[in-house]
Amino acid sequence: MSERELVVLDVKPGGAMESQSGLMQKWPRIYCALAPAADRKAAAIVVHPTSNFMGHYLMPHLPAAGVSLLGLNTRYVGNDTMLLFERVIQDLGAGVRYLRDEGYERGDISEWARRIAEHASDCEDVFVYFKHEKAGRGAEFARMLGQDLSAT
Repeated sequence: MSERELVVLDVKPGGAMESQSGLMQKWPRIYCALAPAADRKAAAIVVHPTSNFMGHYLMPHLPAAGVSLLGLNTRYVGNDTMLLFERVIQDLGAGVRYLRDEGYERGDISEWARRIAEHASDCEDVFVYFKHEKAGRGAEFARMLGQDLSAT
């Protein structure tokens, strides 16, 4: 069985008339389990609106095949009485954002610098956008890219 990491994600609050606990209305969070692959370049999400997928049967198998797996529970786990699919989609979006926010490694930045330098002569302008992570490392990634581009 692959090791799992607990993931706690803040999500957008629901509307004023939604029947959620006081804590869930004030500080909504969802809980997930991440079974990381050795190389975190590919990932999948398993989710059901009301079921607990933190121990999904694919947890040991996808990471062994090189795909990280996030078992995502929505805010409605175990309770479908007031389920709103709009919120379920927001919760799923939080999981996607988390997986995308893993950040870049130095080698990733160097590879992009190589690709940009290779094609920059064909362009008048080149724009590069980095993902916005909670850690706020976009400026650091931009500096690394600038260093790599100036070295080419």
